Amino acid sequence: MATVAQIRAALATALAGIDGTQISGYLLANPTAPVLHIGLGSSTFTQSMRGASSTGHMEREFIVEALVQNGTDKTAQTKLDELLDITGSKSINAKIESDPTLGGVVDFAVVTEATQPGVMRDAPSLWGALVTVRVLHS
Repeated sequence: MATVAQIRAALATALAGIDGTQISGYLLANPTAPVLHIGLGSSTFTQSMRGASSTGHMEREFIVEALVQNGTDKTAQTKLDELLDITGSKSINAKIESDPTLGGVVDFAVVTEATQPGVMRDAPSLWGALVTVRVLHS
C-alpha cells in the first residue's frame, strides 16, 4: 500500500508539467505564486482494513491549493481559470487524468471538485481555489 508521502510525491510529479508554477507535495508556509501545493484531506478505510494482516483498500482525498498573484482582477482570474479548466496545458484535471494511476503508485486518482475560488482571505494579494483529488489505493 502506498504511503501518504509516496502519493504526495506522485501528485507533485503529475502536476510538475505546468510551466512556470511552483509545485510542492506539501503545504508551504511562504509559497511563491503561481503555486500548487498539496494538503491531506479525509481518509476512508474499508471494513477489511480492521484486521492486522489485512491489506484492504483506502480512499483518500488530497487538497491541491492553487494560488496565483493578484495583479489585476481579470489577470488573476484568467490564470486561475487555466488551472481549473478541464483540459489544457495548465489544467490540474488534465494532468491527473493523463495518468490516473499516478505512475502506478495508486489504483485510481480523479479530480472531484474545485471550491472557494476567489481572493484568499488570509492573503489578499493572492487569488486561489481548493481542488480535491480523490485517490483509491490498496
